[in-house]
Amino acid sequence: MHRILRRQLRRALKLESIDAVEETLRRWLAEDSDAAKGPDAPQLREILRSLITSVDQSYLQLERDLDLRTRSLDISSAELFEVNTRLKSELDAQRLAADSLLAAAKRLAKNSALPLPTADQAGIRPLTEFLTRLAHDRDSAISAREQSEQRLRMALDASNLSMWDWDFGSTQIFYDRNFARFIGTKEQDATYDLGALSRRTVPADAQALSTAIRDVVLGHRPDFEVELRVRHEQGHWLWLQTFGSVTVRDPDGRARRLTGIVADISKRKQLENEIAANLKLLETVLDTMPLPVLIKDRTGQVQRANSAWDKMVSAGTAGESGHGLAVNSPVLGSVHRKFDLEVIASGQPARYEARIIAPNQREYDVLVAKAPLKLDNGEVTGIISVITDISEQKRTAGELDRARLAAEAAARAKSGFLANMSHELRTPLNGVVGMASLLETTRLDSRQARFVQTLKSSADALIAIINDILDISKIEAGKLDVATELVNVREELEHVVNLFSAQAFAKGIEIASHLAPGAPPTIQSDRLRLRQVLSNLVSNAIKFTERGAVLVSASRGRAAADTDANHIEFAVIDSGIGIAPQLQEHVFEAFAQADDSATRRFGGTGLGLAICQRLVELMGGSLGLDSAPGQGSRFYFTLPATGAESSASWSATDDVAALVVAPEAIIASALAETLASRSALALIASDGIDAVTQIESLPANLRHIQIVIDSGDDRAELESWVSAMRLAAAGRSVTVTLLLPHGCQDLPPIGIDRCIGKPVCTAALFEQGSDTGAAGATTRSRSLIGPVARKRVLIVEDNAVNQELVAAMLETVHMDYCIAVNGREGVELYEKDGNFDLVLMDCQMPVMDGFAASRRIRELEDGTRRVPIIALTGNAMEGDRDSCIAAGMDDYLPKPINLALLRDMLDRWLCPPATQSEPAAGAA
Repeated sequence: MHRILRRQLRRALKLESIDAVEETLRRWLAEDSDAAKGPDAPQLREILRSLITSVDQSYLQLERDLDLRTRSLDISSAELFEVNTRLKSELDAQRLAADSLLAAAKRLAKNSALPLPTADQAGIRPLTEFLTRLAHDRDSAISAREQSEQRLRMALDASNLSMWDWDFGSTQIFYDRNFARFIGTKEQDATYDLGALSRRTVPADAQALSTAIRDVVLGHRPDFEVELRVRHEQGHWLWLQTFGSVTVRDPDGRARRLTGIVADISKRKQLENEIAANLKLLETVLDTMPLPVLIKDRTGQVQRANSAWDKMVSAGTAGESGHGLAVNSPVLGSVHRKFDLEVIASGQPARYEARIIAPNQREYDVLVAKAPLKLDNGEVTGIISVITDISEQKRTAGELDRARLAAEAAARAKSGFLANMSHELRTPLNGVVGMASLLETTRLDSRQARFVQTLKSSADALIAIINDILDISKIEAGKLDVATELVNVREELEHVVNLFSAQAFAKGIEIASHLAPGAPPTIQSDRLRLRQVLSNLVSNAIKFTERGAVLVSASRGRAAADTDANHIEFAVIDSGIGIAPQLQEHVFEAFAQADDSATRRFGGTGLGLAICQRLVELMGGSLGLDSAPGQGSRFYFTLPATGAESSASWSATDDVAALVVAPEAIIASALAETLASRSALALIASDGIDAVTQIESLPANLRHIQIVIDSGDDRAELESWVSAMRLAAAGRSVTVTLLLPHGCQDLPPIGIDRCIGKPVCTAALFEQGSDTGAAGATTRSRSLIGPVARKRVLIVEDNAVNQELVAAMLETVHMDYCIAVNGREGVELYEKDGNFDLVLMDCQMPVMDGFAASRRIRELEDGTRRVPIIALTGNAMEGDRDSCIAAGMDDYLPKPINLALLRDMLDRWLCPPATQSEPAAGAA
């Protein structure tokens, strides 16, 4: 127990001695003592024991702390003495350092603008502030120098320059890193030995550099500039250009340092070489050009003239400056100066023709082409003139002009000859054709009728030949034009097919027309020329087809890939003999045929396809051919579908099947294509047995069947087929359409729902009604006897045969007539008795032609009544109709004529509209 605690307990317990404290506490705390017999005795004993222990520990800790502080005080006193001694020593050292710094500051102040501390400011702090400002100024100077060096480096890099510096005290020259880049070594600042640099340099260039340096060092000139060829690290040579001057001299004026820059001018040298080569090339081209060339400045002074100019005018040489050349003499007059000024002012080229006179007095007709010479900014610095001697062309042009006039005269003579030949050929043909048409109206036996028919067909063939010859002549003369009108495509197809149907059916050939689904119903084109092309192609197809079929079709086509314009494609397809590939490219040539041997089976002039090709081109299309020997031919041509109406849009019916039963594949395919546009399925069968088989295999969802049959001659077999088809289609709706043979007038066979007469147009499959007529076409039937009987006609015709022919035709239609043998007689008859209802006027007649006669008749009219004048002439050349109309005629009827043509013309001009009968539907 701590002594302090024992003393305190002794006083508290009022004990006599300290030693008795512990004995008393043991006794109190014993369990058998009287104090420990109470109920709280154990708890009190424990509390008392813990309190005494805690107080005792506190006194012990207090004693230890006091002892520790006592010892620390002793140690701190010793250390404080030691520190005091050290501080005194450091203070002395600091005073000495301050004196040293002050001395250094005085030395630095000589090169600084900063003021030194005064005597009363002496001390570390003012001196420190002075040195701080001095250090700051030094840092600023270093930073400024670094920035200056950086700017210099950037400037050198941007300008592709290298800086060098040579202190004459050494053989080493300093070069910055750009020089290393120039010569291909490691890119860094470096020093180079003078000898090593000389070994890299072409000796002549090294000598030139040495001489230039010597001159600058000796003060003969302020600086030097030398171009050097220096070897690159990779072995090739590069061009360097170096500039330098003396930058340091001693008091005696001797050079101590050279400084300069180096530039890599390799690209510039390459460009200069290329420019020099190009200039040399241009000089060579200029001097080798066959055309004279002059180069002038803005004032018009010639700076350069090539050899061709010197050769033309025989003055000067190609190398002269131009000031003394004859080109500045009156050779080039005021007209040339005028164009010079215009080119300089406008900056645009000019061309003109002129005449120049050389010093040797030789005259030249020339074509002068002038162009401005411009800088990049557009400023005109001069003019280049290219002169073409067109004297020979002028002479040739004069000769050509005379030849053209002669050719035009020959063309006019040719046209006149063709017109005259047309007239002369058509005049006798008119008698043949007209008389044949009149013979048909008389009572003839079968043999005579056959003779008349042969006569008419022979005359028609001769007319076709004449027309081909006239057409090819018009084409060669460039006088064949095309018109533009609205054309009904289907009508043209049916017209051509009906025109040739009798010929085809007589030969045992099927013929039909096909307006494909989607084809435009109308287009803008030339109706007559389109009909002529189709007729020629169909005629050829029938001619070269022994058996099978001919199909005339129209479908929507497309133009070439570089345009989006819609086109319509016409095609004539046959199953004839075909054309060998090596012959196909010649069939469109005039007078060429696939078979031109003397024993060929087929006739013709060989002009038809050439005319067709030219007509198609004039209408904006192209004519083509697909063919193979023994497999038939397909001639096709495309025309722009300009102004085409949109075709009707149809949607296929999901539950309808179509079946075509036809022996000819060409026609069957066209029929199937048409039916497929409104059916879910379209099939083709070659005969009745095949048709029954295909009907039985149809899917169950096809509830309606549309059957089209191309019939044969066996009626019983046809009825048997139809019955079998209906039986095979049990439970389905069946519609049967029959294509009747040409001219068939019998009642339809049993089981037929609808009949269409041949030649058929596939578009008729969806039309209502039945057509059992011979051709399915309509013709105009008019009667002239009633409305125009006893009308009076004046015939002005010099040919006796034609007089008789026209008179006989007029008698046939019960009309009165008078005949005049020439134009003057016709005018006199009209002047004496003007009571004529119509005049038929020939054009080529003696005494007075039909044109003059027509104009005279128009002059005699009083204005109250105008008699129709119809040109009745053998002139069928291009422009003849226009000539007739211009002369006062009203219409044009070319020879040869027949009774039907004359009837139509009389009907048009003499029959009032109210009395014209309507077309007879279905009339043959």
